[in-house]
Amino acid sequence: MNETKRLNPGQALRLLLQGLGGRISIPLSVIRGRLAEMSEKVALEIEPASPGLRIRGEAHALGAPIVFAARIDADGVHIEGERRTVTIRLSEVELSTSDDAPGPLADAIRNGMIDIDNPATLIGNACSDRGGDELSVREGDSHLGRRRRARTWSPSGWAQGSSTQHRTGGPHPGGTALVARRKEPMSAFGGWNPLSKASFTSREQEFHEVAVRAADGYDNFGDPSYLEGLRRLLYSYDHEARLHQTGNIAAVYQTVGLLASRLHTERWFEMRPESANIAIERPIIITGMVRTGSTALHYLMGANPDMQCLQYWLGLHPQPRPSRASWDAATDFQHARIELDMMYRAGKNMLEAIHHMTAEGPDESGRVLGQNFSDDRFEVVSTVPTYAEWYENTVHHETYARHKRTMQMIGSYEPEKRWLLKYPVHMRNLDALLEAYPDACIIWTHRDPAEVLPSYVSLCAHFRSLFEKDLDRPRIALEQKEVWARAVENGMRLRKGREHQFHDIYFNDFMADPIGEVAKAYEHFDQPFSEPAKAALGGWRDNHKPGQFGTHNYTKDDFGQSRAQVHERYAAYLEQYPRVLEKKERSAG
Repeated sequence: MNETKRLNPGQALRLLLQGLGGRISIPLSVIRGRLAEMSEKVALEIEPASPGLRIRGEAHALGAPIVFAARIDADGVHIEGERRTVTIRLSEVELSTSDDAPGPLADAIRNGMIDIDNPATLIGNACSDRGGDELSVREGDSHLGRRRRARTWSPSGWAQGSSTQHRTGGPHPGGTALVARRKEPMSAFGGWNPLSKASFTSREQEFHEVAVRAADGYDNFGDPSYLEGLRRLLYSYDHEARLHQTGNIAAVYQTVGLLASRLHTERWFEMRPESANIAIERPIIITGMVRTGSTALHYLMGANPDMQCLQYWLGLHPQPRPSRASWDAATDFQHARIELDMMYRAGKNMLEAIHHMTAEGPDESGRVLGQNFSDDRFEVVSTVPTYAEWYENTVHHETYARHKRTMQMIGSYEPEKRWLLKYPVHMRNLDALLEAYPDACIIWTHRDPAEVLPSYVSLCAHFRSLFEKDLDRPRIALEQKEVWARAVENGMRLRKGREHQFHDIYFNDFMADPIGEVAKAYEHFDQPFSEPAKAALGGWRDNHKPGQFGTHNYTKDDFGQSRAQVHERYAAYLEQYPRVLEKKERSAG
């Protein structure tokens, strides 16, 4: 007789293991962070099918009703010391949803985005734990999965192979256990050695192949223009960077991660081609020098329910933005939270005090631009002068065109909402930005460069310490002083004849009356400021006080440049915007 139970996901998993005969305890921390948060409820029917089980069930996941079925067979229990691994095989997998179910998961199922040949895409890391007990998953046959011929990536394209292989890009695993989660290349592939002593340049093909496996076999990287920046970066890693061992590993994972993210984004482009026709009209874009209060302004304006912005988790995992009620259950949202937590821990919480971010909060565009390997993040975290020279002297047309395409896709469920975007680095690339968004409404944030640069160089040094040894702070200071001087000069040049597209917010004015400054910007750019929006911004301001996440302690002596030296280099900027040097009392509220 069938045994039918209504269980939460953690209970269901435990019952499955007991039915398989495996005496194993799955840590609650793993369930809480992975499987339990994937679904609000699960109705599960378990039927013995010697020597395994057959399951059928219904779940409500990410706002969509999901029907699933599979056969589970135990392949054995491996014991090594205190570590026990139950290896199972999933087969006869079926997965479906209704034609009108909303949200990205339903879209993914209907469009065949979830590869049922690879069960890792179905259960992810739900049962994986580095220490203690572990549940491994092995691939089997399925009714719905597609197979393709093996192909090998090369800079000139893909070469067709002759053997039949899985969409993961590797041969049929036979007895190889996979413990994987979609979109996490660093945990997805046994046998890959990120610690290889080979040069970065020689590993270009390897990085692409691993990224394809991380994207479940999807292999369309899109416009190949990204290769120019990637190759210059890999050259700089080999010949110029001072990477310590941890930094070397971080650079490898960053490279593969960006390639994998690029693939996932391209797949969404393919799934929602109609989003390319969505108009992005008069987006409000915050830019200016770094450390000018733009992050606080962005978070404040991002609280406005009448506008849409790029959330951190969607910058990390671009996809059509689902309803807010479904975010906490989304694996990608949970992954973004974990990444931020790991980053802040690595920085001993100092990075959070310098630049606080949340998974649900508005984020800069750097992660999206990084998919094209044309972003200043690479020169911030490592010494890469060859790459930096190319980046500085190139107008990044393709990168910003793809940025716009990504925003069209992310906002495709709410095309009527006006966009709010922010990134200081846009000032360095204003040519390409205005080409992609010719009617952009630019909020230019201003602050005394002599106050800005010591703080920013301190931030750069903290980030660079995660990648490199033997930090050269004086060199970082000189480089960044010059980089941002050229950026504001470029901004002043391009602003001529476009004054109606620009609005200035000075740091001291913003700190004295943040909501008042937002109201002025809205008025300038014809953005209604509704009562609900005013209440939302007021609530955000009241709940987020300066210094809430610690203070950024540094001295101007660390910068190594006098105030006079900085002002001399920025003389043209200070002449154009003399109010930068004014002082005003900070608001008590």
